Amino acid sequence: MQLLDRKTAASARGGDTLAPLAREMQNLGIDIRDRKARLVLVTKKLEPLRNAAEEFQALEWTQDEIATLRRATDEARARLLEVERQADAAPVDRVIVINAVDVTLDAGAAQ
Repeated sequence: MQLLDRKTAASARGGDTLAPLAREMQNLGIDIRDRKARLVLVTKKLEPLRNAAEEFQALEWTQDEIATLRRATDEARARLLEVERQADAAPVDRVIVINAVDVTLDAGAAQ
């Protein structure tokens, strides 16, 4: 738009407008190429950051999963301790042998 305004203004003055306009168009072309090159560079630099962001998200999910598993492990250990306490507190049946005969000797003599 500025280029068109400059062309119009220069035509109205009646001066040599081709050289400044050509120079302006050349500068605009250089600006466009420079911006495209910068865009390519920024795009290349963004790709590793995107990968890092994905890896960071995976790390957070893994850490959350580890915390959940640790809580489950702690709960399982607490239940195990409670069951062991109950087993230790339960009465134990005992058998007292008063009279016993060794039957293995008798069976060996019969053969």
